Amino acid sequence: MAGLRALAVVVCLLTAAEPCELGLDGGRDAARRAGLDFVWLPVADRGVADAAAFLPVLGDLVHRLDRGHHVVAHCRFRIGRASLLAAALLTAHGCDPDRAWKLISAAGGHRVPDTDDQRNWIRQYVLIGRREGRDPRSGARS
Repeated sequence: MAGLRALAVVVCLLTAAEPCELGLDGGRDAARRAGLDFVWLPVADRGVADAAAFLPVLGDLVHRLDRGHHVVAHCRFRIGRASLLAAALLTAHGCDPDRAWKLISAAGGHRVPDTDDQRNWIRQYVLIGRREGRDPRSGARS
């Protein structure tokens, strides 16, 4: 139960319509009542993240993980969008993208990501960051 005490953030990757469709429209309030931060980072089903919206949130989540906080991410089926965020966090901490997908697949018992676009998005995130001299942990220029 000690791990649950370190839980700090719930990241919802559902689009605006999905919480109501799935009966999760009270998720933000429930998280806040439990003392958790709630981050809404909408990504279309089977889609990829908008880098302008995604990367600042990613930097914040990396810093929270570095402080020992736990982050929970969810989407509709946990094999696409939530896995995309998990892979981004792993690569920000130095994990090779292909290894990140293997670790996530093993942990969840399902092959991830959901689409090749999601796999390629992570590769591009890592490559662009290196080319631009960005710190993968914060997105800031080194």
